[in-house]
Amino acid sequence: MAPAFTVFTHPGTPNGLKLAFLLAELEQAYPKSLPEHRVKVLEMWRLEHREPWYLRINPNGKVPAFVHHRPDGVNHAVFESTAIIVYIAQQFDPEYKLSFSPKSDEQTECLEWTFWGHEQMAPILTLTSQTLTHPAEEFLLMKKHLLEQMVDIFGVMNERLEGRDWLVGEGRGMCSIADISIYPWILVHQLGGIRDLSVFPNILRWKTAMEARPGTGGLLMQMVGGVGEQ
Repeated sequence: MAPAFTVFTHPGTPNGLKLAFLLAELEQAYPKSLPEHRVKVLEMWRLEHREPWYLRINPNGKVPAFVHHRPDGVNHAVFESTAIIVYIAQQFDPEYKLSFSPKSDEQTECLEWTFWGHEQMAPILTLTSQTLTHPAEEFLLMKKHLLEQMVDIFGVMNERLEGRDWLVGEGRGMCSIADISIYPWILVHQLGGIRDLSVFPNILRWKTAMEARPGTGGLLMQMVGGVGEQ
């Protein structure tokens, strides 16, 4: 049977891991009804992501990318990791097990936190990781500023999780694409200068809960042979 969709990714990037964890969660949520799909790991060392065929799918030449092989014969391409996650939830989470009804307040909040991770946490953490390893003294002020931003960003998430298990949903919340999309960035918190997650106890509790889930935790165990130190 032809796959319903193809994911183009690489496991060495948080944005690539987003999709891996989402697919793992969907497989748990819909063990009998998630369509057959294909995951193609791009050979970045061979610059496969810069080849013309891939640039037609993702003009940025980055991972991940997604192609929905629709029943009408159209191969609909989506790039940008957050757009892909939202699209997958719209198409393949009909019972809203990892997302929310489109017109609900919860769905608006889900999109807010999903894009917050993409627009706030991800770029600052990436820039911080690149700057912290730079030996030049003229970067000292920038390093200090970025570390302060990282503390602020993690503080926002920690406060959101006060009295909650998950970022979005009534009561203590429900694990959703917002949590899944942010989780890979929390995995690499040390690269952003956040050495000890215990400073943010609600995030640490949330991270532990994510890793206890059969989908996310199970995939993480396969990838690294166990959950690493906090």
